[in-house]
Amino acid sequence: RQAFNLAIDRRRLRDLTIGRELGTVTCQALPPSLAGYRRHCPYTRDPSKDGSWTAPDLDQARRLVATSGTAGQKVTFLIPTFLQFGAAAGRYVVSVLESLGYKAHYRFAPYLRTLRRDVQVTVNGWSPDFAEPGGFIDPTLTCAGPSNLAAFCNPSIDRAIGRAHSLHTT
Repeated sequence: RQAFNLAIDRRRLRDLTIGRELGTVTCQALPPSLAGYRRHCPYTRDPSKDGSWTAPDLDQARRLVATSGTAGQKVTFLIPTFLQFGAAAGRYVVSVLESLGYKAHYRFAPYLRTLRRDVQVTVNGWSPDFAEPGGFIDPTLTCAGPSNLAAFCNPSIDRAIGRAHSLHTT
């Protein structure tokens, strides 16, 4: 995940999907317009003082892949049909994965929950009912999150999120 985050050109992917006018490049799960957002991007070449993403760092990404011993593995990038990821974005993500040394391909699917056993990379979109951090974090990044399409689960992170919720009223 770290290598992919370092290798992807976030501006290019934004331009291939929703377009320059509709998206802001960020490294966070929260959108920049939401309370609680703090600009921070560890996945960039030459980190800037203001914490914004500057450019991909392919050299560091390739070093991470080499160290991981995962080069040469097959990687499936599954694109949910309900998002604005077309074939051009799929080809771009595959090209990045291949430049890191993986045997990658993409495919489209209407719904990911039943298909994710053989998927290593996917994308997700979320529009919460209320403009608060929990409306983004809980559904997409907790073990029981209904929109946690990547199956990310870390009980210690879930506990930290629960603690944050308990502090919300204070």
